[in-house]
Amino acid sequence: MVARRFCFLWSTVLVLASCDGADGGRDIISQYDFGNTDIQPADVAGDLGPRDPGTVDQGYVPPVSVDGPSAELLLRITGPSGRGHATTTGSLVALTGLVFGPVRSIAWSTASGGSGSVAFTEGSPYWLSDVIPLAVGDNRIVVTATGTLADSDQVVTVTDEITVTRNPGYLFAAQPEINPPALFVGQTEIVYVTMAVGPFGTLAENALTLRQVDALGAGQTALGTMVDDGDVAKSGDEIQGDGVFTIKLSLTCSQPGPMHFRVAAQVRDDSSQPYAALSAPVRLECLQRVTRNACASHQQTLGDARIAYETALSASGNEAAARASAIAVLSADAAAVEVVDPEEAGGLWVRFDDGVVGAVNVAAAGVRGGGSEESGGLAAVSSASTQVQSVSSKNVLLMSPFVADFAPNDETVLFSNVASNVSCPAYSVRGPLNASAAGLAAFRRLNQHGIVAVATHGEIYFGGMSAAAKRAMHWRHSGAQEVLWTGERVNCSNLSQAAQTCSSTMDCGVGSECIITTPATEKVKASGTCYDRTLVDLAAGRVVMGDQHYGVTPEFIGHYAERERFPNSLIYLGACRTLYNGTLAGEFFASGAKAVVGFTNRVSSLFAFKQGGQLFSRMIEQGMTTGEAYGVGAQDPDNAGSYFRLFGARNLGISDYEILNVSFETGDLSAWNREGDGRVITRLGEAKPIDGKFMGIISTGLGFTVDIGSATQRFCIPSNAKTLSFYWKYYSEEFLEFCGTPYQDAFLATLTDSKGVRHDLVNMKVDDLCPTSKCEACKGLFPLTKADVSFDKGDVYMTDWQRAEFDLVPLLGSRPTNVILKFFCTDTGDSIYDTAVLVDRIRIE
Repeated sequence: MVARRFCFLWSTVLVLASCDGADGGRDIISQYDFGNTDIQPADVAGDLGPRDPGTVDQGYVPPVSVDGPSAELLLRITGPSGRGHATTTGSLVALTGLVFGPVRSIAWSTASGGSGSVAFTEGSPYWLSDVIPLAVGDNRIVVTATGTLADSDQVVTVTDEITVTRNPGYLFAAQPEINPPALFVGQTEIVYVTMAVGPFGTLAENALTLRQVDALGAGQTALGTMVDDGDVAKSGDEIQGDGVFTIKLSLTCSQPGPMHFRVAAQVRDDSSQPYAALSAPVRLECLQRVTRNACASHQQTLGDARIAYETALSASGNEAAARASAIAVLSADAAAVEVVDPEEAGGLWVRFDDGVVGAVNVAAAGVRGGGSEESGGLAAVSSASTQVQSVSSKNVLLMSPFVADFAPNDETVLFSNVASNVSCPAYSVRGPLNASAAGLAAFRRLNQHGIVAVATHGEIYFGGMSAAAKRAMHWRHSGAQEVLWTGERVNCSNLSQAAQTCSSTMDCGVGSECIITTPATEKVKASGTCYDRTLVDLAAGRVVMGDQHYGVTPEFIGHYAERERFPNSLIYLGACRTLYNGTLAGEFFASGAKAVVGFTNRVSSLFAFKQGGQLFSRMIEQGMTTGEAYGVGAQDPDNAGSYFRLFGARNLGISDYEILNVSFETGDLSAWNREGDGRVITRLGEAKPIDGKFMGIISTGLGFTVDIGSATQRFCIPSNAKTLSFYWKYYSEEFLEFCGTPYQDAFLATLTDSKGVRHDLVNMKVDDLCPTSKCEACKGLFPLTKADVSFDKGDVYMTDWQRAEFDLVPLLGSRPTNVILKFFCTDTGDSIYDTAVLVDRIRIE
């Protein structure tokens, strides 16, 4: 039998290219004939910054290439936000989005009675609404697409919606965040809500109010004032004057269902009259705890269904009969409230009465997916290439949860080998992670990478599930869901069964982490609650239970990219049906990805390996863009109707090998590898960024964070570069009383060259900055002044902004040079008194 890839495989990859032909390495897979190439048009990114009043906010403008799945009619809003809510200063908005499948018309309507048309081109999945006027406050907009079922004249209608909040003259820097983000019924816990106000507008008062609201964002119930005072023990605010406001609450989940909150800020408009600007809402999930006994029962049912399927298939060779046998087992479980229909496309699934969704991964050996035969369609349109755009991170994640199933046809191994064969561009490669290492925790970090490659099993499920159940789980599409299976085994004994206090994650069970809610003092250790993300995701319907492993839904992808979007990533989905109906592609695009590569139906491992290998080999070794490396898109010779497809930006390149996110203007640490306490802020007291609106901060552990911070990036320096420079500003509680003592927190900036030699750019400890009058070892290299902010233990002194410059010429040769730049703090002598350092405007000239 020909090895085939289960329709459960998913790979998300951003490809690598050599530096102007230099160091390109060998052509590892030149023995394969990958066909011709075509070049496709550019992807244009919209300006996500604040809008002037009266301008049209279009948010993210989608790319112009138009390969896409079309098995079902699917509608997805991607801009100005893909998560159902956006804020803007402007009086007008134009929505952007995706539509897959046989669409006839698209229109929009508002709760206030407005309506209008949506422009789209037949055969293209991209649409743009006409200009929609906005009232001050919330504007709920529903977009409706009407079309037909595939290969049918039956009319169907699908919708998506977004609430756009207009705040004239003021734009919140982000949406509120809540921590922990979920509780279980009957649990009472300390919860913190934070809001980054940002530099966009003028607050009438230096305070914000948190409101409890309903699901539509309406309500005036004030819960208290948010503060930016740095009094972590009292208010829970971690850093004084950083523009992040906090409120500490004690909340109880009394029944299943979300609790909604939003921030109101008193703002002055052009007439200096204050009004309440409203943030996007934030949701605290109140979930019913899944018991270990129920989990074991569900797992048993799913396992019995698998056995019934395999036994019937072996006896009769008839897949329909095998499905009927498995469905009979699922239906016989008294806890099953919905079960897959025998005529439904895709895999076997069930929804249980406690909210758990289950599925069975059945497939022939060597196939990356199982389920009934059903082909997805796809449109393909080409046009000329324009300006190349680049991915915004060189971090690579490679995962192969079922490595034993795919070897030797495993793309992740090939990708790793090809990437390691070049020195420029310089990529930070993690993996391949195999088996349990490619579990839920790794999938939750997909958005931190510019290249993610996952070879796994996948399939479509839940097409016939009720719309009400899907809405309750926040699934955006009313039809089938493309699901990816992880390497994490279902172990019901790991599910937490009661609230548990902790001082560190070591105190918690497998799959749980310790969220600190009470900070440490000189006499008392920090304490918090064990947060079981696996149980939360399972109870919320973002994770699918199998009889052996967990799978993830499209909502899982969007949920974990909500705080930090994908850095213009290329997503390679190397499995069956990963471009079947667009549920995965839509979620990735709405979360910041730029291109998705996958397969429309069942696919053999050999075919996926060859097509994925072609793509990455060409991009790494020949410096091609996505469109050039993709070619024309081939059909799997062993699976008629299964095509290899690139959807999205065909001009996406990764040949830009220089340092990225140099002034942190993405608003996060994308492109950097962060450990411990590293973040991006808009201000620290009166200190503002040297360049732009954002700056980085690393510390020895401010607020609830106890881990020392660092930010690291691997990149290549051009051969004609002369200097590397950046600005830094040092704050510490160890000034001035600990001058001349063993307590010597330090700030280091290092550059490690291609030979592994570390060069110190800055190495500044407490005594280097203490005035010479304070101790014999004190050097007083830069003047200190009392800071206008305090940390949690005492007075803070600071330096002015300092510029560091390093001569690069001795390190460079005739080709670009692979280096690692690292900013980090050290905590010597104690962990009580904190040190923090601002970093901004990194330049290579």
